[in-house]
Amino acid sequence: MDLWKEYSVAGRSAKVEHYQRLVALGCPIQSLAALAPDNWPFGVAKVQWLPGGLFELAEGGESAVIMPVSDEGCGLFSPEPFDLIAWQTWRPRRWAWRCGLAPALGESLIDDCDVLPVVETPLDWLARAGASLCVLDWQAPPSFWERLRLGPRLVVQSEDLRAKLHAAFRRAMVLPDMEVDRAA
Repeated sequence: MDLWKEYSVAGRSAKVEHYQRLVALGCPIQSLAALAPDNWPFGVAKVQWLPGGLFELAEGGESAVIMPVSDEGCGLFSPEPFDLIAWQTWRPRRWAWRCGLAPALGESLIDDCDVLPVVETPLDWLARAGASLCVLDWQAPPSFWERLRLGPRLVVQSEDLRAKLHAAFRRAMVLPDMEVDRAA
């Protein structure tokens, strides 16, 4: 599958009314412009929701915001995104992946800053012009959680998000093999 091609079609489909909807939901137009001075900060496409938190493009599907996820910069607009996410403006706390590979938006910031804001939704991430982390996969592998644990100081958006992060860190903790020394 050609994710960049899929995203390009979605990006060209975003119209003024889509930008206005995001602004009405609290996303400053300046943030959208800062994310993509020469490109699209998001796209719009019809999708079908699939089992396992995935989606596919579907002409008869529901309209959704489409965002690329890449390893470069703030996590957006690499020539080769490794995943896309889709979500709806009326339900920004629910999203799906095209491939299921992206643990977070803004993941590259883990290694690039001393203090990292953590937000709850892709909409919040857009509103901060990508200058934050949005966990997409709360079941991400332990290596993601270890990297985040050893990374910058986290500043979370809410008490609920803090509790959710604590629970995810505890679930991901990998304990070493241990045995009792019976000879002692």
